[in-house]
Amino acid sequence: MEPDAYLKELIAENVENFLHEDAYYEKLATPLKPAALIKEEERRNLTEKFELKEVREHITNAAVLLLSELPKSHFFSKEECEKITSEFENAPNYFMEKGSKLEPEGEDAIVGWQKLFGFSDDTLLHAYTYANDLAEKGQYSEAISVLVFLEMMAPHVASFWLAHAMCLQAEDLHSEALPLLTLVKQIEPEDPLASYHMIQTLKALKEEGRAKEEKHVLMGIVSKMSGDDKMTWEDQVRKI
Repeated sequence: MEPDAYLKELIAENVENFLHEDAYYEKLATPLKPAALIKEEERRNLTEKFELKEVREHITNAAVLLLSELPKSHFFSKEECEKITSEFENAPNYFMEKGSKLEPEGEDAIVGWQKLFGFSDDTLLHAYTYANDLAEKGQYSEAISVLVFLEMMAPHVASFWLAHAMCLQAEDLHSEALPLLTLVKQIEPEDPLASYHMIQTLKALKEEGRAKEEKHVLMGIVSKMSGDDKMTWEDQVRKI
């Protein structure tokens, strides 16, 4: 399969994985905007995201940030920085020489972008650590650039989407954070952090009814916990 055709198939697969069941769109439907139209709009928006129409600049910035700043960071050794730099510099050639020729394992499987471009798990983990460090310093735009790169390479990792959503929340961009939190809940439906941040965003958007529903979801998640975690989360729920 040609590289362009393979990438189109990969994008379509990712988009369909992140769409909700039809019942979800039926709840959002109005007389002027039927469920099918809402679902198609979300499919189009996700397709544009995965086609990199809105994220090319973020990914370029991520590469520049990681290659220029990681060597200065106290988090990583010289050897780790050299390995990360090598993977970024070799990614285009890796795709053309090896990645585009990889075969999916299993009839319905598809090769992810991380494997297509030859990035190791360690490099993605180091990039995530760096993104969190940027966010803690209030450098949300830079952190988002790194997180968008991570989302494209490994869209199945909920923590990348959650960290991105939290950066948007910190900048009061709640309408942009909401769909990312929805994705996190699809990937990790029992993650209390996703529900907690969803509630905060829904309240900021003045969607009190949905916030109340999500609080009940969070209470259900917390009820299954035990020990100190349960006590901590019960306290958090009471403060909402």
